[in-house]
Amino acid sequence: MRAIVAAFMLLAFTARAGAQQTSPILGLRSGERIRIDAPGEVQHHFVGTLLFPPSDTLLLASPNGPPVTVHPARITSLEVSHGRSGARGAFRGLIIGVPVGLLLGFVVGNEPEQQCYGCPVKRRSGRDIAVGTVAGAVTGALIGGFVGRERWISVPLPGRGR
Repeated sequence: MRAIVAAFMLLAFTARAGAQQTSPILGLRSGERIRIDAPGEVQHHFVGTLLFPPSDTLLLASPNGPPVTVHPARITSLEVSHGRSGARGAFRGLIIGVPVGLLLGFVVGNEPEQQCYGCPVKRRSGRDIAVGTVAGAVTGALIGGFVGRERWISVPLPGRGR
């Protein structure tokens, strides 16, 4: 009985080790969305879905065309998508919305011309500028949170010192 268990464990370990040796890029599974750089094979930051488990080549579903074959040795950077993050999207929207709202509040916040000893002076309303800034921040955060921002995790490439 012990011999059977030992043989089974040895077989399982050998099969696992063999599978790891044939897979040039570890940790990837079919169906994962990846972003790669592979000069001469795909455009910069190419995004595709892995169709088959990795082997000597990767077959990626292209969003705008036929599937693309990539040789792992040509890959210089590899990232795996971990889905969209509403919080990161909201933060990005906030960063974009604040200056836009500030600018709109500054433009809209003009008070009518007033006379000051014969010279027309345009004055800015601080309240309108503040309202525009807050409105831009809230609008940007809401849109960014709804749209989200994709999270990419870098994958170290074997034999490349990363």
